[in-house]
Amino acid sequence: MRIAQHRDFKRGETVFLSDDKADSILIVRFGRIKLSRVMKDGQEFVLDILTSGDVLGEQTIYSGETMGMDGTALDDCGICLISALEIGKLILQQPDIGVRLLHSIGRKLHDAQRLAEILSRRHAQARLAGFLLLRAEREKDNAVLLSHEEIAASLSLSRETVTRKLAEMSQSGMVKLSGYRRVQVLDRLALKAAYITDT
Repeated sequence: MRIAQHRDFKRGETVFLSDDKADSILIVRFGRIKLSRVMKDGQEFVLDILTSGDVLGEQTIYSGETMGMDGTALDDCGICLISALEIGKLILQQPDIGVRLLHSIGRKLHDAQRLAEILSRRHAQARLAGFLLLRAEREKDNAVLLSHEEIAASLSLSRETVTRKLAEMSQSGMVKLSGYRRVQVLDRLALKAAYITDT
């Protein structure tokens, strides 16, 4: 808390840009941040959604690289930034911090592998089922707090397809839809079966 820079953002504001230097660790204090890239054709691809307690930058803090993606506040949100220099000092003073950072990197690599597997599924329902299972593990109450557009941009699907498939899943009791930005996972086994069968 003493060494961190604290910044707050309103919903829709830019938290960082892809060309910004990746020289700090970012910790989400509250709210959500969308990580995305805009392709040459202008289409947005959502890489991840950070929520309260999530960390970003531990894998690139000493690489000399740029962020490589844009960060946008999905809600009013607050972050802490800790520079590479300060992180280095902390690790020397408290080695368990370095261990925690390694655990965080390991989890992200695991999640990235799972997302790559999800995107390899041929059918929209399988992709959506896998994605909902992955996101529900990180959200409270097994609820995925994303709009249909954000889910579609994460899976390279159209919004119409996501809306249709979510409606089908809701009718079959796999999920419960509340408004346009909340998908409650009700039946994990059914979603897992839909993901595995890829139909």
